[in-house]
Amino acid sequence: MVTKRSGRGKSRPGVYQRRGRWYWTINIKDPVSGQWRKKWSHAFDTQDEAWSDRVEVQRRQERGEWTDPGRLTVREYLDRWEAARPVGFGMRATTANTYGHQLDWARPKIGHVLLRELTPDHLRVMYRDLLKSGARGGKPLSVASVQGVHRVLHKAFDDAVEDGLLFRNPVSRVKRPVGDRRPEMRTWTLEHALEFLAAIQDDRLYAMWFLFLTTGMRRGEVAGLRWSDVNLSTGSIAVRSQRTTLDHAVVVNDPKTPTSRAPVAIDADVVDALRRHQLQQKEERLLMGDGWHDSGLVFVWADGRPYHPQHVTRMCKRLTEQAGVPALTPHDLRHTCASLLVEAGIPLKVVQERLRHASYSTTADLYAHVGGGIQQEAAKTIEAILRPTATVG
Repeated sequence: MVTKRSGRGKSRPGVYQRRGRWYWTINIKDPVSGQWRKKWSHAFDTQDEAWSDRVEVQRRQERGEWTDPGRLTVREYLDRWEAARPVGFGMRATTANTYGHQLDWARPKIGHVLLRELTPDHLRVMYRDLLKSGARGGKPLSVASVQGVHRVLHKAFDDAVEDGLLFRNPVSRVKRPVGDRRPEMRTWTLEHALEFLAAIQDDRLYAMWFLFLTTGMRRGEVAGLRWSDVNLSTGSIAVRSQRTTLDHAVVVNDPKTPTSRAPVAIDADVVDALRRHQLQQKEERLLMGDGWHDSGLVFVWADGRPYHPQHVTRMCKRLTEQAGVPALTPHDLRHTCASLLVEAGIPLKVVQERLRHASYSTTADLYAHVGGGIQQEAAKTIEAILRPTATVG
């Protein structure tokens, strides 16, 4: 049942109450049929909120900042939006590929809904269904993946508002899906890390694994590292590019974020390992002669060909298993580097700078729980400071 009511003694034309929630309506002209029809808003908690929103919508309509999208569906809009964001114009190929996968999860759920009729409830139901059975084979889709869907839809419908196709972004009224617990992070203890390095000291790529563990560099950054980016005299690495994958094909991109471009300091032991690796590579180049592939990269096959980033992951897992330590990936080595720094008492702000995270909150969310022993030591210290020096008898 729909009832029209006044609030605080004032008449609110075009504002109605239904099942305890408030809605507004306005008359709009269908751009295709030319017929006038009544448009209903989404639900509001109070009459005043509905009225204020209705006034703002009418103002936008009068200024020509909104056009009825007609029978345009969410699927049609998302297809159009995705096609209008070409790679190379502020969009990486890997980002575009990620957006495509995320939109593929959303289209079957809400694609049939008319864009003008999309509500926050449509999105809440979609998130719930994806978390329950959105993955392949009807398995639950991870919270991180559903959060990705949330982010890309927010971007898409922000543009719909900017283009005048929506009054409001419905995603803005929906809470971001959250997980019940932090995803399990695989890392080594200091003993495991030392055991691994001792076991691979004769591996021709020892310098690469040492670099992973001591700098926390990303797989793509190490796979795309060039000798021209390494200054062995000053002990510094400039991260200028990364080799990543797009549907198994190798893609060379800029660093992940602007902060990723920050120089990476390396100590004398890493410098020595890289010098030995450089000498070994020069010997391999002489042996190969004309068969050498001059890529300029630091870590390559014995004939100079670049490694596929996924092959780096396979080598890492194989070597860790052979060393008798828990099998990890290069990204796990990055986590291990950070965890060991935190356990050694290095402040999280310094760890953030070392890993070149875009924000401190990212580092804190990932590693604040690691330093449990540090917290215990801090508790003992403050207790010792405050402990009475004499017993009152």
